[in-house]
Formats: sequence, structure tokens, C-alpha cells
Amino acid sequence: MNAEAKFVSSVMDARLKKAKRERDSLRKQRDELINDMVETKRKAKAFDEIKEYTLDKIEMLTTRQEFAQDSNDFEYFGNLLTAFKAVKYKISDLERGSDVEG
Repeated sequence: MNAEAKFVSSVMDARLKKAKRERDSLRKQRDELINDMVETKRKAKAFDEIKEYTLDKIEMLTTRQEFAQDSNDFEYFGNLLTAFKAVKYKISDLERGSDVEG
């Protein structure tokens, strides 16, 4: 192999190494993105479960308050309702993308 061919070969090797590094970098970015998507999906599922639990509790506490036997029970269920409604409003803010503290 003459000098010119060796030079061309070394340039091509350098380009190939650069392309492989870029490929590896892109694969790493892809894998990180996939992992981020999996984590986001897991968090979204947990968020939905919390929302559903909160809405169920509000419905149950409303019924319990309506049929409270005395004023202490009525007040107790009312306090719990207030707390769960605060969670519900925060969930609504988060769903709208609101960053306003309430």
C-alpha cells in the first residue's frame, strides 16, 4: 500500500470511529429517553390511582356526613371532606399544568 492509500485509509478509519462514537452517543440518548418514558408512565399511573382514590373517598365521606348520627360525626366527616377536597383541587391544578400555589 502506497502513502496516499495509507493516508486515505487512516482518514476513513478516523471517520468510521467518529461515526461509531456518534452512533453510541445516540443509542445512549435513546436508552435514557426510553427509561424516562417508562418512569413517566409509572408516575402517571400512580397519579391516576391517587386521583381515583381521592374521588372515591370524597363520595364516601359525603354520604357518611349526610347520615352522621350526631354533630361530632358530622364535623369529623366534614373535616375529612375538606382535606380530601384540597387534594382534589391540587390534582386539578396539576392536570391543568398549573404551577400556581393554592
